[in-house]
Amino acid sequence: MNSGCYEAGKIKKEALRLGLSACGIASAGNVNENIHYFREWIAAGHHAGTTYLENYFEKRHHPYLLVEGVRSIVSVALNYYPERLLDEEQYQ
Repeated sequence: MNSGCYEAGKIKKEALRLGLSACGIASAGNVNENIHYFREWIAAGHHAGTTYLENYFEKRHHPYLLVEGVRSIVSVALNYYPERLLDEEQYQ
């Protein structure tokens, strides 16, 4: 196992331990192949007035512009009111 996979596993395990519902790790490279869908979705007004989604398009397109030297982006989710509780070893 390379160290990147090992570290990702540790991060995801810690997210679970902290009670987060989900954790994903993605490369901070360009998102060229699908960014046009996001632009079209915004242009069509499908973002229901959440105007902050219109901001910082270049940073959404090039996530590495957020922080100099960034290589990965960690995203987490927290379901603060789950319909039913799952076993402790599972994400909610």
